[in-house]
Order: sequence, then C-alpha cells, then structure tokens
Amino acid sequence: MTCPRCGNEWDVSKSPCSSCGLLVRLPGHSRSQNAARQPSPLRPRRFVTDSLPPEGTRDTTTSRGANNSPMSGGGVTTNRGTSSSPLGKGASGARANAARSASTPLSSAMSGPTVSRGTTDSLTESSPSNLPGRDIGSVAAGTMLRSGRYWLRELLGRHEWTAGVYEAMWMAKDVQRPGAEVMICEFVTPEPEAMMMPSVLRAASVALSFVSRHPRIPTLWDAFKEQGRGFFVFELIHGESLLARIRRSGRTLSEQDVIECCLQMTDILELLTQHNPPLIHGLLRPEHVMISHVGPHYILTNFSVALAGGATQVLAGLDHTRISPYMAPEVVRGIVDVRSDLYSLLATAYYAITGSAPVRTGGDTIPSARRLNATVSPQFDALLTKGLRYHSHQRYQRPAELRQALLAIRSAGASSLPAQDGASLPVARPGVLSQEPPSPSNADQALPHLLAASIKSEQEHKLALPDPDELPLMEERDDKLHSMLWLGGVLVCLILLVYFSRGLL
Repeated sequence: MTCPRCGNEWDVSKSPCSSCGLLVRLPGHSRSQNAARQPSPLRPRRFVTDSLPPEGTRDTTTSRGANNSPMSGGGVTTNRGTSSSPLGKGASGARANAARSASTPLSSAMSGPTVSRGTTDSLTESSPSNLPGRDIGSVAAGTMLRSGRYWLRELLGRHEWTAGVYEAMWMAKDVQRPGAEVMICEFVTPEPEAMMMPSVLRAASVALSFVSRHPRIPTLWDAFKEQGRGFFVFELIHGESLLARIRRSGRTLSEQDVIECCLQMTDILELLTQHNPPLIHGLLRPEHVMISHVGPHYILTNFSVALAGGATQVLAGLDHTRISPYMAPEVVRGIVDVRSDLYSLLATAYYAITGSAPVRTGGDTIPSARRLNATVSPQFDALLTKGLRYHSHQRYQRPAELRQALLAIRSAGASSLPAQDGASLPVARPGVLSQEPPSPSNADQALPHLLAASIKSEQEHKLALPDPDELPLMEERDDKLHSMLWLGGVLVCLILLVYFSRGLL
C-alpha cells in the first residue's frame, strides 16, 4: 500500500509505515493488535531556529552561555520569532506553535506544553536556562525584562553567597510609567538548586510583601521569573546610603545620630520577628541603610531574597575569608537568626561612629570603639562590645532588649553629655587606630589646663556683652518736668473719678 502521508510503499497489514510511522487500521484487525505491533515513535529531527526578538522589545544583551551552549539533541538557541528552518512534512501544528513560543527551547516544546512570557504565574515560568547542566550566566546593563517593561540601567551591587548563587541590585526604569525608576533585585541559583527556584521565589514574595508595609522598608511592586532567575521590583528610595554619607562628608556620625539610627532599625527588626517564620534580612550593612532627604529617617533596603524565601542552604560552604565583616561569625556555619541581624546592625553602628569596619585583629576581639573615636561614651562603647561578641549567646538576643539599652544610653546622654551632641570624628584610613588624648598625670600638669579653660570662658563671657561705645546715644531731656506732668495727669484722673462717682450716687 502507498502511504498517504509520505508516499512510501509498505505492507499495511504487518506494520506501520517504515518511513513516517503512520498506522492504518484495516477491517478485521482489532485495536489491541495494532497497538501491540506499533513500534516506539521516531525521535524528532534535529533542527536549529533563528532567534529574533519580538517587536517592541529591545533586548540588547542575553545571558552568557544562554545562546551557543550545547543542548541534548543538538545546539538550540532561544527562539522568540519565526523559525527559518523547514519543519518537514511530518511537523504537526503543535511543533509549529512551539517554534514560535518565547523563551522555550524547541527540543523540549515538542514533548510538552509551552509557557509564554505572558504567563499568569510569573514565578513559575519555564525557561531554557532551567535545563540541567545549563550555565545561565548573568544579565548586563541595557537588558529589557518583563516583555520590555523594565530596562536595566546600572548595576549597584552584587553579593555572591557561593559559586553560582548571587543576588544583584539594579537601578532600572519602568517603561510603562514614564520617568519612573525602580530597584530590581536579581536572584540567581545554578543547577540543581534551580529546581527549587519557584518555591523560594513564592515564599520570598509573600514575606517581602508583608514587611514592605513598614514605612522604612521599600515597597515590593512586582516579582517574576525570567531567563532562569528571579527578579523583585522595589520602590526607589531617594537619599544616600550611610556609607556614601560618611565617604562624602569625610566624618563619622555623632553618637546621638547613631543611636537614633539603631533605634529605627530595631523597630524594623522587631517587625521581621513577627512574620511566621521569622524573616531574616541577612545583608544589613552601611551601604544598605539609606538616609532620607526628609528628616532623620533611616530606611533598610536590599533584603536577601534567598533568606526571605527560606533557602538557607545557600549558606553551606561559605568561605570565612570572604565573608563580610558586617556578618555574624555563625553565618559561616549556616546558622542565621535575628541575632545575626542584630550583630550586623551594631557592626554598622561601629562603622558609623568610628569610620572603620569591625575586623577582629586578634583572636575573637574587636578593637574598642573608644580607641578609634575618643568622643564615644563608655556606655555606648560597652553596648557595642557586647553586641559584637563572637558567640551569639553572649550578645543581645532580641531587638527589644537592644532597644531598651539604646534608650537608656540616649536618656543618660541627653543630660550628662550635652557637649558631645553633634560631635563627629574625621574618617581615618582603614587600619590606622587613633590614640586617646593623654590625660594629665598629676594636679600640677592639670592646673595650666584648668586656668586656660577658665580664662577662655571669661573671655567668651566678656565678648557676649556689648561695647559701651557701640550703644546708641540717649536723648537729652528734662526728666523732672516730665515726671511732674505725669503726676499732674494722674491727679486729674483721680479727681474726675471721685467727682463722677459721687454724682452718680
């Protein structure tokens, strides 16, 4: 019989078409017999399609390794346009639709349904970067995301947990809202960790939506998955970071300003503990604490998406030599809780008041803050020493406990240390420790300093009084005559008052 599909001659009663696999049922043959004789379907032919960006989208860059990386069944590039290769006579309509779908490899589209970029569940979108063994690389400035809605402008920072697991913060533009700028956090995990990506992103989006209700936390506006990585769109905070403020001014913050910053941060950390399970920031450091231009408001940004989604396994295998000095020591061992954020907060406060990161010079101790800044009060220095201890059980256990200690220092400092309010210290170069001013050893050495201070205060008091020569001249007049006139006027008023009062009676 001649095959109606490919024109091949074969015995229809014995087997399907040897060329295209077409099975023709003849009268008298049961369906079970034909099914038993049917061989396994032929493997689809290998073919390569051309990648064309959709109209209205300006994807100027793609991830390294996303195009040109070998795939099972031949090299396949991401297809966003129409295939330029013939599909053959045996191609079905499902294959043609798969060839036109966006961000879906053709070799996998023929064996299952495709997912377009406009999918409803944006956090579970399929992508060629999710295939095992594929290196998704990194995006670059100028990349368009979310069907051309977000345009990545500038990479602001990147934190790498382990090899292939990192979080990057981007400055971006929202094209659908002219002039609107946003912050986009990019979260990337390699294989096989990418298989857990959807659940991590969903948990992170729920947690970050919960905490973004706080006025000192950026609002989460959007979350989606694209190119094998997660993206979280946050509100842009107008201001400068604590790190940028100190570097720009060249001076540290005063103790009262640092205490105010810590009080506002403990309010945020207390909110994180109310989430179920408790939420961990994980990346609290000077560059992630923003100072608002309106009032003394401190805003906490750059939450860790991995820790917000419960992916604490990213902490496994951390190199202690590459860990940030603002992270708690137990993070290297994969232990992270609210005490880790409290450590990072006080490490940030240590930098804000000394200009140096809290690096352990020898053993488990950190140099005293008073060695770097003599204006630090002993009470606040003791607070920093306790909060930066190596073992977590020796530090502050809850944000409320740290808040009470800060309030006690602030109330005591408002009365006993008025001269230190607003005092700051020039930022020294890293590694250089400033020495405390030498104190007088005896009364003879202290007497000249006291006399000099007394003379200086007396001179300042004299300068506060005006010079008699600078006073205006007094008008010359007969004071006796003026006093007699005033006295006569008062007597006339009394006589008239008595006269009218008697007349009325």
